[in-house]
Amino acid sequence: MLDGIQIKALAAVAIFAGLAFGVWRFAIYHEEVGYQRAVSVYETRLAKAAKESRDKERALQARVDEAERKGAEREKRHKAELSVMESRARRLRDDIAEFRARLPEAAGAACVEAADTVADIYAECIGAYQDMARAADGHANDALSCREAWPK
Repeated sequence: MLDGIQIKALAAVAIFAGLAFGVWRFAIYHEEVGYQRAVSVYETRLAKAAKESRDKERALQARVDEAERKGAEREKRHKAELSVMESRARRLRDDIAEFRARLPEAAGAACVEAADTVADIYAECIGAYQDMARAADGHANDALSCREAWPK
């Protein structure tokens, strides 16, 4: 059987194997803790990046929505102005047609009145040019809406 030295050697080997196993398990435990910590840091950073991305997207969408709302308001205003301009243009065409129809029959005083009427028509033309300028402003406004909505 086993004598004292063999038992002591066997006990030393068993103690050494137990200590080696303990050190190995301790190292694995620390690796798992480190892995879990790395996973936790990664998940935290990922969640933060996702939140920042959503916030940035919401802010961008809010700017786009605001620009579209302002553009719709401007478009509504421009349509009303266009309606007024079309009404004035119709009236001006009617005035010109009436003027041409009466001109051949006009006497001296009538010609003076006709000249006054032509002066009035020219004044209305100024209004038409102003309306055209408003339309150009509308196009500039649309461009501004696009610029405001564009991501920076």
